Amino acid sequence: MALRFTVHFDASLGVKAPEVLSIALAQPRMLIGRGADADVRLAQRTVSTRHALVELTTRGFSVTDLDSTAGTAIDGRRLVAGRKCLLSPGSAIDIGPFRLVTEAIPVVAEAGDQGAPLRFARQLLAALEPGLGPFPYLEVLKTPRESEVGARLMLTPPDRDFTIGRAESCSLSLHDSDISRTHVMLRLRGTRVTLEDCRSKNGTRVQGTIVGSQRLHSGDLIRIGDTHLRFTDEIAARLETIAVGPDDSFRGSRPSTAPSADAASAYGANPDDFDTEGPIAVTPLPHFAQREDAGVAPRPGTLTVSWFERIVIALALGLLGASLLSLIFLLGLC
Repeated sequence: MALRFTVHFDASLGVKAPEVLSIALAQPRMLIGRGADADVRLAQRTVSTRHALVELTTRGFSVTDLDSTAGTAIDGRRLVAGRKCLLSPGSAIDIGPFRLVTEAIPVVAEAGDQGAPLRFARQLLAALEPGLGPFPYLEVLKTPRESEVGARLMLTPPDRDFTIGRAESCSLSLHDSDISRTHVMLRLRGTRVTLEDCRSKNGTRVQGTIVGSQRLHSGDLIRIGDTHLRFTDEIAARLETIAVGPDDSFRGSRPSTAPSADAASAYGANPDDFDTEGPIAVTPLPHFAQREDAGVAPRPGTLTVSWFERIVIALALGLLGASLLSLIFLLGLC
């Protein structure tokens, strides 16, 4: 069985999101966070590096908050860190400014695609920061013909190969007598870009080192002949930046909605709805996935008594007890 996560954005982000942004995974353990090892990668600092864990158990999918900064909620109710909670059909996982609506589905081809998590992370970040270039590109920094400086080769999907050299048929044709007709080839596979030297006469250098085949990373400098190029992947670089550093706090702008009757019954009415490893919290959140540091409010209908009132009641009970003992003693004398 696989689990599909469909993302909804909190209004505070002001995101004009795509119609459907989702990812389906079929593995038994799925990490949610902003770190590079997350399976559901939410590139926002209000999400912890390792925020929550979704696991497939014998009783269905469960969610565990990994002591995150902003906390994790299911259908508007925060979880106790470290304790599992079973997901009901259609449950929503609230993490920072994101709501992940879940759906259990049969295993499909996309659920086994190893490149899906990174593509999902890139799509989500592109929605959050539309100013970032959506595709990687190669830019000419220096070449014998000044008019070619600043030229860019966009590496756009689908998967394909791009060539650079003197030949007019190359994807990027350069007038540099020190480079071969077809000098290098760039292979785009998903989000991965690999440079391969095509047995050029003067070789290819990446970051100053002669290479035959090399995976490129954003910011890599490439030299072929007397031409200098730079590989840039703005989204990949931004993902790396967001993955490190401390968490930010989150206070959402969307008011919380009351859980449905089915969701409410799953939080305290039937112990069979919980994993045996521990219950979940029943503290409602004022905004989805928001942690309240001010403490837990008293439950409705609970009688609160001050310390002064308790002392007065204790003294009154003591006097009443002493009076009863005196009456019993007098009756015994009679």
